[in-house]
Amino acid sequence: MAQLHEAIYTAPTPVLHVVDVAPLFPGDEQQPGVYFCVEVPQNTGAHMLATPPVIVYESRDSGTTWDQVAVIQQMVETGTLGLVELETPPAFAYIRTLDASLPYGWDEGSEMRVSFNKSYAPATATEDQVLDGANRLLVGSEVLQFKTAAVADADTNDYLLTSLLRGRRGTETVVSGLAQTDRVFVIDQNTFHFHALDPSDIGNALQFKAVTPGMDLSSVDAVTHTVQALNVSPFAPANVSGTRDGSNNLTITWDRRTRAPVRLLGPQGRPYFEDTDNYEVDIYDGTPAVVRTIEVTTTSASYTAAQQTADGLTPGNPVSLRVYQMSRMCDRGRAAIETV
Repeated sequence: MAQLHEAIYTAPTPVLHVVDVAPLFPGDEQQPGVYFCVEVPQNTGAHMLATPPVIVYESRDSGTTWDQVAVIQQMVETGTLGLVELETPPAFAYIRTLDASLPYGWDEGSEMRVSFNKSYAPATATEDQVLDGANRLLVGSEVLQFKTAAVADADTNDYLLTSLLRGRRGTETVVSGLAQTDRVFVIDQNTFHFHALDPSDIGNALQFKAVTPGMDLSSVDAVTHTVQALNVSPFAPANVSGTRDGSNNLTITWDRRTRAPVRLLGPQGRPYFEDTDNYEVDIYDGTPAVVRTIEVTTTSASYTAAQQTADGLTPGNPVSLRVYQMSRMCDRGRAAIETV
């Protein structure tokens, strides 16, 4: 007599990523928050249920109580940063001929090899499409874009990405921080869910869990994240320069940047998103240690010859400094590092 076997279906546990990064989409640059994205382990057998939707819960009391804060319908596409073999030493590198100025223009000399999951195939885009936002990736803490994608290994779904735009959305300060095996996330508004928070949450550790319907919340490990709210952190000022008069008094100037997506030309000014226009300039000695902090309310600061001498510097010699735009919510923004 034939026996009937009841099939047991199990849903894989979703993997929740809490992403604290620069504002990725218009409208996310004014209120503190983080992004959620979810991936699910690839199905390993026939007895796997479809996974979406995924429900995200938040705890503000170290896991005592949990509140539902998001429902995610689409899984994020992911990959892993690999190595590119070079013709000359060093034998391997993940970035080729990277130059410090490249975050502000097209990088035609670098190559990135990424092993994507089997459900994703990156596509080559035109320059205009990339400038309009196509082919955006989050790699480590850096937002970057690519123009050209070529299959490097079809079996492993490896692609070689070239014609890059590095350090997008204010992440130029972490351009040098990529490393082999960094996770790669395809930035898509359908898979990155913005979770708005309160300014009082900045600096606090919150806990999050992601489950599928019917899954026991207590069976899932919590993701603990200390909120930085980098989406409301001012971008690093640009075009830092210095001029000296005949007495070696130094005037430092820079340009303010906005984290809002705006057109380069037009009648509207660049929005501040801050109540006041405040900056701090840290002056460094050769140690390096901060020897003076200058607070100003304009995009220029004066560093007199007498102050340079008092700080142990020689007037007229190059001065190492960092310029920050201040935020009403998160104190200092990202630093512009320069020697003038």
